[in-house]
Amino acid sequence: DSISGSNEDMIATCTYLLLLPLILRCRNWKIILHQSLEPGCSYRSNLKDPLSPESMNSSTPPGDLTEEKRAKALKGRTYVLNELVQTEKDYVKDLGIVVEGFMNKIEEKGLLDDMKGKEKIVFGNIHQIYDWHSSYFLGELEKCLQEPERLAELFIKHERRLGMYVIYCQNKPKSEYIVAEYDSFFEEIKQELGQRLSLSDFLIKPIQRITKYQLLIKDFLKYSEKAGHECSEIEKAVDVMYLVPKRCNDMM
Repeated sequence: DSISGSNEDMIATCTYLLLLPLILRCRNWKIILHQSLEPGCSYRSNLKDPLSPESMNSSTPPGDLTEEKRAKALKGRTYVLNELVQTEKDYVKDLGIVVEGFMNKIEEKGLLDDMKGKEKIVFGNIHQIYDWHSSYFLGELEKCLQEPERLAELFIKHERRLGMYVIYCQNKPKSEYIVAEYDSFFEEIKQELGQRLSLSDFLIKPIQRITKYQLLIKDFLKYSEKAGHECSEIEKAVDVMYLVPKRCNDMM
């Protein structure tokens, strides 16, 4: 009995060690979602705050200070919009690597016998996410560079569409398990594509992106308020982009 018990303990320990990277990875992407929902969480981009004391010109005459602040606030809004559009382009490119790279390569190469059917779980609805962002949403964000007032309405209008991220996140734990189980197969695909990042690195991108929208819109709201703009619609957009990641988190 003691020998049998030792064998069981050894098997349990080996199983835990094999799954440890997956457990840690799952914790990481749940932390990403959880931190974005914490009160006071703010986006720390590479942008320098135009309204910081260092950015203000000390020689500005007192009478021009309000107008100077407003101009810098508007400049800050433009910086945030540029950041939003540029990171969206990068995001669409990453999604394309998954859909047009990994998925196409796997279809061309063929699956291992015991993997058949599991590829649908691995990728979930990422093809749907890619199609929408590449064919529609990126273009709409680019229009906001010329018409910033469109931004809040864009996110409010598409709250239900963004629900596809809830479906993606609901599937994510099962996806991670399969990717870890067939790690050598996906590593081989990665090498054939000449990619530096692993499939897991790409599959976490949608989770990172859905949390980043809220943080960017918060910055947009901050600069809009300082510029003296009416901000009720932007506040609604912030609320929408708080709720979507919260729903994602609740489903996992």
